[in-house]
Amino acid sequence: MNRANTNATVYFAATQATNEGRTGAWKYVDTMGEKYRLRRRRVLVTLLTSKLGTPQQQIAFNEITLLPHEGLKLKRKRPKNNWIKKAVEDYWNAIGLDFNTDICNIEFNHNNPRHVAIIFDAAAAGFVGPVSPG
Repeated sequence: MNRANTNATVYFAATQATNEGRTGAWKYVDTMGEKYRLRRRRVLVTLLTSKLGTPQQQIAFNEITLLPHEGLKLKRKRPKNNWIKKAVEDYWNAIGLDFNTDICNIEFNHNNPRHVAIIFDAAAAGFVGPVSPG
C-alpha cells in the first residue's frame, strides 16, 4: 500500500475497481459526508419546488426569507432549525460553484430578496449541486 496516496486518489482507485467491467453508468465512491450533503440538497430542492404555501413548506421554513420557523423545539415531524439553515447555506455555496458563478464567495443573506430569488430559480431549474465527476 502506498502511504503517499491522498483521499482523492484512494476514492478514484476504489471507483475504478468498483466499475471494472461494468457497462452503463458508473457508480462513484464518495465520502458519507458528501452523500449526506447531496441528499440534503435534494430534499431542499423538493421543498423549494413544491407549490408555495404547501404544508411541507409552511412547517419547514418561511417562504420569503428561507429561515426556519422559530417554534417549538421538540415538535414532532418537523425538521430541526439547524438542518434548514445548513441546507440553505450548503445549497447557496453549491449554486456559487456550479450554477451561478457571479455569487461565488458572497455570504447568503436571508433578508436579501435577490439571494432568495436566486435559490428559488436554481431549484426551479432542477439544480441539485455538484455531483461526482462523470
